[in-house]
Amino acid sequence: MRCLVPSCSGNYQDKEISHSTQVKDELFVVDNVPAKVCDTCGDTVVNPKTNEILQKIIQEETS
Repeated sequence: MRCLVPSCSGNYQDKEISHSTQVKDELFVVDNVPAKVCDTCGDTVVNPKTNEILQKIIQEETS
C-alpha cells in the first residue's frame, strides 16, 4: 500500500511497534502492536480495531 503522506513515494510495510500514550501523570507503553509503517518516511498507521483494543487496555489500567 502506498504511503498516505502526499510528498512521500514510499510503501507501507507490516511491522510491530511500541505504542505509548500519557494519561494524566502516567505513561503507558504497549509493545508488539501490529501496524503499517512507511519504508521511506516512517509514517505509521494502526488498524482501527487495534486502536480500539489499545484504548480498552489503557482504560482498564486507569480505572
